[in-house]
Amino acid sequence: MFTKAYEITAKFTHPVLLATRTHGGDQKTGIGSFVLLNDEGWALTAFHIVEPLLRGTKDTALVLDYEKQKAAVEADSSLDTKGRRRALKKIRLDPATLVSVASLWGLPTVTLGTIHGNPKADIAVVELKGSSALVAGEYPIIREPDTVKNGMSVCRLGFPFYEIDASFDSGTGEWRLPDDVFPIPRFPNDGIVTRFIAVDGEQTFIETSTPGLMGQSGGPLFDTEGRVVGIQSRTNHLELGFAPKPKGKAGPSRREEHQFLSVGIAAHVAAIRKLLDEKGIAYNSEPAT
Repeated sequence: MFTKAYEITAKFTHPVLLATRTHGGDQKTGIGSFVLLNDEGWALTAFHIVEPLLRGTKDTALVLDYEKQKAAVEADSSLDTKGRRRALKKIRLDPATLVSVASLWGLPTVTLGTIHGNPKADIAVVELKGSSALVAGEYPIIREPDTVKNGMSVCRLGFPFYEIDASFDSGTGEWRLPDDVFPIPRFPNDGIVTRFIAVDGEQTFIETSTPGLMGQSGGPLFDTEGRVVGIQSRTNHLELGFAPKPKGKAGPSRREEHQFLSVGIAAHVAAIRKLLDEKGIAYNSEPAT
């Protein structure tokens, strides 16, 4: 059903790699997805993909202030060892403060420019410089909002089930990726549109009968023709209301097992098109037939 649609969407769906390091030493590397929109280099993704990049810019000022205060105490000749130790303990920086954030959009040669976002709808549009190297001949068609209906077949595309072991060189302040990191395989999964979620009275999210997967965030939700109807945001877990006990002997191991249905949540095209129109960003559109 989605063979043709997959061939179309694979041409404009690419991976984004995000590496973060906190003041507390927590180091993470994650994979998301983005949709390249036009030949001007604008791309769609989830807002939570770019949020660490925006937060990292703010956290840089906190880190610089912390280092400045620390250096001043260490250089204060009026303090003895105990006094210096006490003074340093008073200088605090939240362990969750980001000290390093790096992203890679499709290829190492692509660089990130302007970012526009709508946190409520979990969507962002980003400017990618050098994106011509990613172009495979087609840009997406963004489907008309009022043609997205309950029960219609949709599919998701992204880059789940793939781990990247990035390392941070504290000497150079650079992130290093394994040589064999590319290509990252795409993974589709299909379902149907189940419900719609409104925020502040506007169509904002699409719920689907199947879950989105880690690595698909920011990737497209598309119809059988390969037209984009949403951008994957997250997965919700709905309690089914029953909790069977596993078979076997009675005891602590025979505890109730609550059952859940995992559903996907994607930003609705209505919210997507509104953001693109507000920012004057060009995209392809046509009514569904």
